[in-house]
Amino acid sequence: MPSRPHQPAHAGRPPRRAFTLIELLVVIAIIATLIGLLLPAVQKVREAAARMSCQNNLKQVALAAHSYETANGVLPPGTLFQLRPADKYDPARNQGVGVLAHLLPYLEQGNVFGVLMSGMPGDYLSPKASYPDLSGFPGPWSAAQAKVKTFLCPSDTADAVSNATYSVLDGTGALKMWGWGSPYGTALGKTNYLGVSGYADTLPKYDQYVGLLANRSEVTLAQATARDGLSNTLMFGEALGDAEGLPRAYARAWVYAGTLPTGYAGIPEPKNPAGWAGFGSRHPGVVQFALGDGSVKKLPKYITGGYAFSQLAYLSGWRDGRTLTWFPE
Repeated sequence: MPSRPHQPAHAGRPPRRAFTLIELLVVIAIIATLIGLLLPAVQKVREAAARMSCQNNLKQVALAAHSYETANGVLPPGTLFQLRPADKYDPARNQGVGVLAHLLPYLEQGNVFGVLMSGMPGDYLSPKASYPDLSGFPGPWSAAQAKVKTFLCPSDTADAVSNATYSVLDGTGALKMWGWGSPYGTALGKTNYLGVSGYADTLPKYDQYVGLLANRSEVTLAQATARDGLSNTLMFGEALGDAEGLPRAYARAWVYAGTLPTGYAGIPEPKNPAGWAGFGSRHPGVVQFALGDGSVKKLPKYITGGYAFSQLAYLSGWRDGRTLTWFPE
């Protein structure tokens, strides 16, 4: 019986059909459209996570201030600038240290604090003492270069900015900024968080609206509770150290960054050159603040006048007699 002829392996199968160029372009267009639709959602999720991380940082900083008060009987001073508002600036009598430096031991940064205080007088950080600026001492200057993650908002790039600054109210009532350019500014660790010093810090005319963390302040939690209440008083807030909508040139150095009054720029609008004088953030639409009770609330951008500005001013003071709960969502 004759054998059956050999059949090729592909016999009976339909021939393969390749993509045409048109079909390939259509598939690419569909994928690109899907990615375009998905990207905003991914960015929103990413920003939501960054905002929550920032919220946690603010909470940790506020609770560290509570721990400081438990250990020392008073909240830390907002900054160690001139002894009295009327005093002229004297570099030999101004430590310049900001509130965040006092909180290092309560934020698991005891080693950094140890270096900061190495070779320094025991009362160097006392609100009642006056010493030269810490930049003249090798220990503190070395410690000031530490990058403290808790002091940085993940939505911002403060630690990549080369110019490090801090701002204070001088004896004339003017808000002034000092700082360091590269390489010193590049080396210094930065922060996005500042204490709230009230409407105009310790200026006598506005003393009623002074904040929990003002120049050389010594406020207790009990005092604030008995007056406006801790849940009605801002303690720390986000600040960029520069205008939000302009090319970034400045960021605050945590070792010097003390506090900021609300009465000079509030929460400035984008591209306002006075952005360095106000609170601000990279979060869409909001700036976060830690209150005296350790909770974290959001305030809307941008607050520069009118009813909202007056509410912000009242929230920043701890003894103005206004028990507000104005936190619009």
